[in-house]
Amino acid sequence: MSYSVERNAQIIVSLLKQHGVRKVIISPGTTNIPIVLTLENDPFFELYSSVDERSAAYMACGMAATSGEPVALSCTGATASRNYVPGLTEAFYRKLPVIAITSFNGNRNIGQLLPQNLDRTVLQNDIARKSVQVPVVRDEGDALYCNRIVNDALLESTRNGGGPVHINVETGYDPSTASGELPRSRCIRRYTDPGVFPRIKPGRKIAVLVGAHRPFSPAEEEALGTFAQRYDAVVLRDHTSNYHGRNAFLGTLAADNTRPSDRELRPDLIIVIGEISGDYPTANFLAAT
Repeated sequence: MSYSVERNAQIIVSLLKQHGVRKVIISPGTTNIPIVLTLENDPFFELYSSVDERSAAYMACGMAATSGEPVALSCTGATASRNYVPGLTEAFYRKLPVIAITSFNGNRNIGQLLPQNLDRTVLQNDIARKSVQVPVVRDEGDALYCNRIVNDALLESTRNGGGPVHINVETGYDPSTASGELPRSRCIRRYTDPGVFPRIKPGRKIAVLVGAHRPFSPAEEEALGTFAQRYDAVVLRDHTSNYHGRNAFLGTLAADNTRPSDRELRPDLIIVIGEISGDYPTANFLAAT
């Protein structure tokens, strides 16, 4: 297959696929060409065309309601996206998982008398549960940021009953394409039911990072200690963690004497408990994994 070389488009399409968003209603334009081109060349997706964005948004509401699946929309810049507002309002109050992907040429152009450029940084309170601004990807830091916020938006479309979300995507107008398998972007899952947690595979290196935490009850400390002992996990704590149970280790002592390049020390699974940790060496080491 072929796909756009614009990495933000690659990330969005890869995550739509992994989150099971199969149905996409497309309205014609220029700025959304990278996403549309990538969608059209992947047989996973069911694509529908609507030249009128208002109609497209209502189509998405009907399809989401009847199928029970999230439905995505794609349109270009300027007033095209304003036509989504009535349908997204209905989706909001009916809790329908409609994902509005609006493409544009950059927030830096807002207010500069440039045609086809309007401000989508602030939305009405009742048309989207979450709105994210996806920049052009210029380095790996941009790619990581895009991955996180697109995952966040897609997860929000089905959380607590679901509802519409907005993904505003900047384009670099690069017409180039690449061939082969679409690069797979990291998919983030949210688990709220302990019964569906993924199983921990035997032999995995596990680290539990305990940040700032209120004092543990005896039962909580015993539960964490039992888990750490059962799975041979290390509990990396700092002085604000309030954890003093089994397998506890002051994380700084290890992190200050290791390097992120020491691959054999990198955990396979990191479990974070508590709030922000002031233990910068440990946090930075784990972030590098």
